[in-house]
Amino acid sequence: MTQQAKEDKRPERGNRLHPALVETHDLDFSIDKTLLDAVLNDERFREWQSSNDKWQLRFSGSPGCGKTTLSSIIVEKLRKTVPRVASIYLQQDVASDEAAFVEKFLWIVYAQLDNRVPDALSTPGKEEDYQAGYAKFIAAREQGLHQITNFSRSALQSIVPNIPRPAFLVVDGIDRCSPNTSVQIEKEISQLQHYGVKIMTTSRVPWIGESWPAAQCDGQACSAKDPRPWIHVYWACEDCMGHEDKESRGTTVFLSISNNTTRFKQPFDRMDFDISKIPDHAMINFVRRAIQQENGDVGFGSLLTSEDHEGSLPSFSSSSLGIQMLRSHNGMAERVVREIAGKAQGNMALAHKRLELFHRARFVDAFLAPRDRLPASIVEMFDAALRAVEAQGRRESTLGLQAIAAVGRSDGGVPFADFQGLARHRGEGDQNEEVDVSKYDGRIEEFSLLDVLYATKGLVVVHNDRRRGPRLVAFHPDFYLYCGQGYRESIMQAHSSLKDDP
Repeated sequence: MTQQAKEDKRPERGNRLHPALVETHDLDFSIDKTLLDAVLNDERFREWQSSNDKWQLRFSGSPGCGKTTLSSIIVEKLRKTVPRVASIYLQQDVASDEAAFVEKFLWIVYAQLDNRVPDALSTPGKEEDYQAGYAKFIAAREQGLHQITNFSRSALQSIVPNIPRPAFLVVDGIDRCSPNTSVQIEKEISQLQHYGVKIMTTSRVPWIGESWPAAQCDGQACSAKDPRPWIHVYWACEDCMGHEDKESRGTTVFLSISNNTTRFKQPFDRMDFDISKIPDHAMINFVRRAIQQENGDVGFGSLLTSEDHEGSLPSFSSSSLGIQMLRSHNGMAERVVREIAGKAQGNMALAHKRLELFHRARFVDAFLAPRDRLPASIVEMFDAALRAVEAQGRRESTLGLQAIAAVGRSDGGVPFADFQGLARHRGEGDQNEEVDVSKYDGRIEEFSLLDVLYATKGLVVVHNDRRRGPRLVAFHPDFYLYCGQGYRESIMQAHSSLKDDP
């Protein structure tokens, strides 16, 4: 078969995508990639990228922390050296027709990994088998959705063993479909993981349940250190893993092992990496650079990175704000940096919002003045997030809004066990009344912690409280103000539907 004929038989994906799915995401030119250096240099990412191990990596984090940006940077980085990198971005919530979504998802992965597979099928008979399988896949589109999904799965699994290694699949926003559909997608990509495709996902919702924790290095060089360094990627004795002590896990940890690995394994098949908070030093340097790029030299010195070139930043300040900061003798420029970085609390999107507010200000002193209300641009950001919560089905939107209302009662949030008591109150009314976002009567069936995290779309996160168990808290301090100051009517209505005491 000629090369042209092979190319003619490849999937045409442009007009078959699900509306929630895109294959690429262009990076905003204003994004400072150094913000994510700590993630890219972390042992978990480096080991996932470079090793032959099959565990899956999930980056979890709150809205605006940079998950999609990180996915784009990683895809760009991998494609410079790796023969196969498939990428899928969920750009909107999947509210309906989820069976079709799963089929389209599998089909896109197939189409991307298939890119040049026929060239690699040099074994006699393999080419014909591949083309026959693909022909069945196309024909199945005329036979109903269940049949299509089965053939999508079969076609994908038929090409995976022949894909040049290493091969990667990056899925951004896997939580934007329902919990059940997310589980189904994870089951499908776990099959690819089994065949050696390295899987990375991002989600506003972390993995919930039993997982192997970080361990302290027990090597000789580290045993004298106080505290001993924590490590996340390690090997453990396979014979001991079924008999470990519940507190210490009772396993020997190795940073490197000999060629005889039969008794040792990595005791995890997936790892969650929380990237909700950009490190303070990285955020401060980012804010300094952003101010300097807009206003010229205001006294921070050289902040050039490897991606800059000499002369890319103005050497003097000609802006009104820049001149005000230079003329100040009380460290005004650094005060602005600390104000923006402190209010952002490690959140990339909120840092950008605060920088925009600063650069629209006429006077630096006015920007630094205390305020008791949230800026309009941040309220708009939170409003958009609430609209996504409200647009869910009745049960999910009621649960999500009640959880947000309960968390917003105080800056410390609410223990999950207490919220279960608050939300299980049954109000008066017709059980079969029409769904109306403006009516929250509290009728919620049994729900799990995972249900709450999905229903709140990342606006509520969970912290572990050793005394009282999981605690629901707001994803950012500004969100407590948003909930408590009556910016959104649906939150106020949800608050009134809660019981006064759990």
